[in-house]
Amino acid sequence: MMRNSYYLAIDLGTSALKAVIYDSNFKAISKATAETKTYCPKPTWAEQDPDEWWEDTVGVIKKALDDAKISNDEIIGIGTCGQCHGPTLVDEECRPLHRCLVWPDLRSVVQAEKIRKGGVEDPIMGPIVPYYTAAKLLWLKENKPEILEAAHKFLLPKDFIRTKLTGDFVTDLRDAGATQMFDMRNMSWSKEILKITGIPERILPGIHPSQEIVGKVTAEAAQETGLKEGTPVIAGCGDGSLEPVMQALNLEGNMVVYLGTAPILLAYTPKTIGAWMQHYLGGALSAEGGALMKWFKEQFGNVEDEIAGRIGVSPYKLLDDEASKVEAGAGGLLFLPHMMGERSFLGKVNPYAKGVLFGLSLGHSRAHVIRALLEGVAFQLRTVWDSVREQDPDIKVERIFTFGGGAKSKIWRRILADVIGLPVCLLNEEETATLNLATLVSLGLGIHKDMKEIVEKLDLHVISEETPDPENQKKYDRLYMLYKRLEQTLETHFSYTYSDLKDLYW
Repeated sequence: MMRNSYYLAIDLGTSALKAVIYDSNFKAISKATAETKTYCPKPTWAEQDPDEWWEDTVGVIKKALDDAKISNDEIIGIGTCGQCHGPTLVDEECRPLHRCLVWPDLRSVVQAEKIRKGGVEDPIMGPIVPYYTAAKLLWLKENKPEILEAAHKFLLPKDFIRTKLTGDFVTDLRDAGATQMFDMRNMSWSKEILKITGIPERILPGIHPSQEIVGKVTAEAAQETGLKEGTPVIAGCGDGSLEPVMQALNLEGNMVVYLGTAPILLAYTPKTIGAWMQHYLGGALSAEGGALMKWFKEQFGNVEDEIAGRIGVSPYKLLDDEASKVEAGAGGLLFLPHMMGERSFLGKVNPYAKGVLFGLSLGHSRAHVIRALLEGVAFQLRTVWDSVREQDPDIKVERIFTFGGGAKSKIWRRILADVIGLPVCLLNEEETATLNLATLVSLGLGIHKDMKEIVEKLDLHVISEETPDPENQKKYDRLYMLYKRLEQTLETHFSYTYSDLKDLYW
């Protein structure tokens, strides 16, 4: 009897690690999730433990296999994707030498400025800033030189997981391009950046196309995970790739909002914009969205965690229910959601920006605060939408497609619709990162010849739509004007947290 064929997609996000098994028609048949833990030794630092990543990976793989009720030899290919930018330094046995400085970590402000002053041309991701890999590696070189000296390679987060599976030390073209260390002209690591930073070339991983098979599951990894030894594994990619979703949805006239750890807004334009996302305008926010709500749950949501465990629902659903008790506008309470600086602050990167809860009164409740957090993210996404329209005044958008973990929140979708003034549509496919990964695995195995052929098999459709409420829109328009004035007023003051309060924050 012929066995069925399945793809395993592993997504190491900033807030959660997931393993999803897809059948040959790209239908998810099982999913297992584990929350990732972020350590903040200082308020602006953010680290994760790669050993914990691997422990969680083993756990979610085993659970996904068990839930799918399939044998390991039915998995014909594996891919890893995940958060970008964070360097993990490892030895020759892929043992981590230091916690990973994940992308929201802001300790390398000085190092980013040094690289900029070195005269480097702006790379793909724009001016050198502390969110990306180059500045983080330079911080490690200057502050932990013994670790850099002992390192065999630096790996990006999803590469660490794949290397633990296969023993290879490589990355993919897309993740390399997001490090600010990539030379687009020569399609290789930047000699210019290496010269300015003094980062040794020997620690840089090889670069491969995302769909290329770069290794096979080792005997050791097979024993740990329950996977079959020899199963092919592709290079993979970052978790922000939306290629099959964009092609399947025909985004002309529509907009995408990814409500993940760091929300992303992208709108299609017929204009050619840059080299990679050639027809999309928009931007990515910082540690707001999923990261913001996870922070609130962990610091102030003990009651929700306890009740959720007893009744078998998500604690985030309970937080949504509480926020729903409050009218639009959160009683005039405003939240600026710049918990780890901001990648889209008044049209530019501002690593000094901070979260601000403005307008607190004794009459405000915990529910007002929760709603203000959700509304603050929507206001910040509206600033990105304003920027899009400034760059292309003729752009036409009729509705928003939203996905990612935050998109499960009905109240958040309603708020987004009211704040931006467009219908917000929820798709039937929440896990777009792993879906994209499964399509890449099929390409790498030669099962499909191109993405067009794959898109014809995808069944992406709208399952829910939230339309703007005119009365709420009026409230939010007034609050948005105040939100922007606060941003403009506080911009200078935010920089004082570094110049005057460095010992406390940084």
